[in-house]
Amino acid sequence: MLNYQSCPSLVKFFKMLDLPFLNQPEFNHAIRFVDTLIAHEGASSVSEINRLSGNSTRAESLCDFLSQSPWQSDEMWRQWRQWFFSFLLSLGHQLPALPVYLALDDVSLIKPPDSQHFEFCDWHKDYKNGGYFWGVVAVTIRIKIGPFETVLGAVPYLREKTIRKANRKRKKEREPLLVFRSKSDIAADLLRALAPDLQKLHRPVYVLFDSWYASAPFMRQVRHHGFHYICSIRSNRKLDGVKVSTLNAAARRNREITRRIMLETSSGQTPYFVLSREGRLNGVPGKVKVVLSRRHPRSQSAEYFVASDRSLSPHEMLKKYQNRWFVEVDYLYAKMRLGLDKFRVRRMMSFEKWLFLVFLALNYLYWKRAMMKKKTPIILADIIRMHQEDFHQREMREVCKLAIRYHSSRKGIQHYLQRPKAA
Repeated sequence: MLNYQSCPSLVKFFKMLDLPFLNQPEFNHAIRFVDTLIAHEGASSVSEINRLSGNSTRAESLCDFLSQSPWQSDEMWRQWRQWFFSFLLSLGHQLPALPVYLALDDVSLIKPPDSQHFEFCDWHKDYKNGGYFWGVVAVTIRIKIGPFETVLGAVPYLREKTIRKANRKRKKEREPLLVFRSKSDIAADLLRALAPDLQKLHRPVYVLFDSWYASAPFMRQVRHHGFHYICSIRSNRKLDGVKVSTLNAAARRNREITRRIMLETSSGQTPYFVLSREGRLNGVPGKVKVVLSRRHPRSQSAEYFVASDRSLSPHEMLKKYQNRWFVEVDYLYAKMRLGLDKFRVRRMMSFEKWLFLVFLALNYLYWKRAMMKKKTPIILADIIRMHQEDFHQREMREVCKLAIRYHSSRKGIQHYLQRPKAA
């Protein structure tokens, strides 16, 4: 079988990043992994990735790339962030004079309850659908500035119980112990790592997150770095010592006039009825602006949003907060098209590498779309389709070469289909 032929644009992308892989085989494994993930929309295992890539090497080598190779995911993330910010700074005046949006959120990766062999999996509360799920949660942070957007970090979150259970086994095997960090701690560490590079851009930075991360310590850290935050808050938070839920009741009781604004959603232009107040949140320095949002002027339920930038109007504030929803697009493509939740690696280090490679594939799609500079918007699904077409063309070229070598199209196809055995 002929050697695997890499995608030229993907090779160019990897060479630009200069990722700290120790040797050429690791570099080749990473390219093949990302290439096959995109072309086959998230293969379900390492052995399947090896088989679908059409490589002549055995699957064990790709498994060792995740489990035994000494490269570290945190070093890769650091190099990716360094390259991305250097790229932005190199654009100079070509970079649009637009604010920077950082979106924080976490993604749930669900596995079957009988899959007990994963070191990092445990029961987690499902806040969206209720109940519990067996799997793992990863906290991510993404950036968006003009046409450029990318994921800048992804860190697994493990419960304290999960950490204790894993460490008991690690002590016996004399492996490094895991350290517990809450979701807020992980988010704070990610923001702290990005702050120096973000400050070099000399642009206003808005950190966007939901009510889960809207704690007073995290808000204080955002302001400490000189950034603004826009987030949703729960109805029991207090503004000037009064629960924000009473604002909704008082507004309906006093028949206060709410302002009607229009926001672009997936359903088109959607009306919202808003009311704003300024004051101080408990534990948060300085005054903030709180916006009450309802879908109907007489609705009894409302959503509450807070911004540290009080110069924003309610319409501007909610429109900026909409940039947080792009993180849901990341999760959709990462899970549905790149196989983020189809991992089968058992150890924590291997899972961290899996996370990096999947999101690196997503970042490659974002980079390729930004470089195309089309006048009409292009969705990631179009980029994936173009990559798949290129992948299959490379496959056909290899089949034709084999047919020429064996002077028979039938023998060429048969030889090409002799995939290496799965691990």
